[in-house]
Amino acid sequence: MADDSTRERRRTGRINLKMTSRKILTLQAVLHVPSLRKNLISESSLLRASYKIVKESNKFVISKSNIFIEKGFV
Repeated sequence: MADDSTRERRRTGRINLKMTSRKILTLQAVLHVPSLRKNLISESSLLRASYKIVKESNKFVISKSNIFIEKGFV
């Protein structure tokens, strides 16, 4: 965490994220941390899984194999 604190994780698993683009992004080895209020996605994990992330002007676009997955704001 940014404040050097730690959080308890309950379990590790797989999750399907339904994006606003109607695509489904499946994440492996997801950590369930009940005390976190926001969902966090590791940029480096997406890059290792062959996703492409383009960031510009406080916006981002995620794609894989030249197929659009999602866009959003940083």
